[in-house]
Amino acid sequence: MVDLLADADRAGARIMLLSFEGRGRGDWKPFRRRATSNKKMLFVIAAGIGGRDLDRDPLFPASLGLVNGLVVTRAGDVLAGANWGANTVDIAVVAEEIATLGFDGNVRSARGASVAAARVAVMAARLLAINPSWTAERICADIIARARWPEIAPRRTRHGIVAAPPPPATTTDPS
Repeated sequence: MVDLLADADRAGARIMLLSFEGRGRGDWKPFRRRATSNKKMLFVIAAGIGGRDLDRDPLFPASLGLVNGLVVTRAGDVLAGANWGANTVDIAVVAEEIATLGFDGNVRSARGASVAAARVAVMAARLLAINPSWTAERICADIIARARWPEIAPRRTRHGIVAAPPPPATTTDPS
C-alpha cells in the first residue's frame, strides 16, 4: 500500500478511495505514516460490512484515525448490516440500490459501505474540481458540514448522515 500511495502521490492524485478492510494494525503503520504526511491527499475509507462497532472491534484502514481521512458507512435501514462507530466512522451516506456498471458492462444495482464511500469520493472530486486549491482537510470540513442527524437515527457515526447528490439520470444512446 505504501508503494501504491507513493505512485498516486507522484501522479498528482488528490483523492484515494479505500474499500477493503483487515485486522492487522501493524500492517498499516507504514501506510499511516506516509498518508498522514500528505496533507493534499484525501482518503475516503469505507467502514465495511458486518454490523460491527469499529470503536470496539477495529478494522483497518478505517480505524487508523487519519486526519486527512473520511470514514464512510452506509445509511440505509439505519445502518443495518454496515459497520459503524460513533468515534471511528465520520459519516453515513445513503447507498441503496445505486445504479452501477458491472464488470460485464451491464447496469446493476449496488449498495453498501463501499458504494457509500464511492459516492463521497465523487462528491469530494466535484468539490475539488470547483475549488482546486482546497486541502484534504477543507474538503472533509465541507462534506462533514452537510451531515445531519434525523431524529429517529441512533448516533452511530461522529457527524451524522450526509445527503449525497443523486446519481446522474440514466441516459440512452441515440445511435
